[in-house]
Amino acid sequence: MDAPGFSRQSPAHLPIVAVASGKGGVGKSSVAVAIGRELVRSGRKAGLVDAPPGITFTQQGVLSGAGRVATILVVTPAEVSHLDTGRALSTLRQVRTPVLGGVENMAYFECRCCGEKTELHAPGPAERTIWASGVERLARLPFRPDAVISTADLAAVLEAVETHIAA
Repeated sequence: MDAPGFSRQSPAHLPIVAVASGKGGVGKSSVAVAIGRELVRSGRKAGLVDAPPGITFTQQGVLSGAGRVATILVVTPAEVSHLDTGRALSTLRQVRTPVLGGVENMAYFECRCCGEKTELHAPGPAERTIWASGVERLARLPFRPDAVISTADLAAVLEAVETHIAA
């Protein structure tokens, strides 16, 4: 019998979750590590590859030959982040890579003393967001100086990932 989360499937059938964005500095690595950490905590085996900058979204079609690929998009509330990620979203749709949803990272700061939330970015026009393009917002994460993303922060993201894995 296989260990929980271990599969004897060929690599072509293993699920892959790409954590992507059209912009650097939005927290892709932090979100990817948090997802991997929670998958391992739930008894699954997980691997993490931080692809070099030379990997492009059009090469995701090549990656899809290595497994069942779906993507979590990461943005910050800043308008430029949504515009750049919107271009990436367009490419993902062209290569028919499913998007499980989006994570809005570093959206606000929450005071540790009183719990008051302070928005960190002025809201851009709603019609220019990836949410207006039909991407489901799975999580809205606070800025934390230690960059730690909690299990509670990721509940809906983990549910989407687990659904992809189980398919």
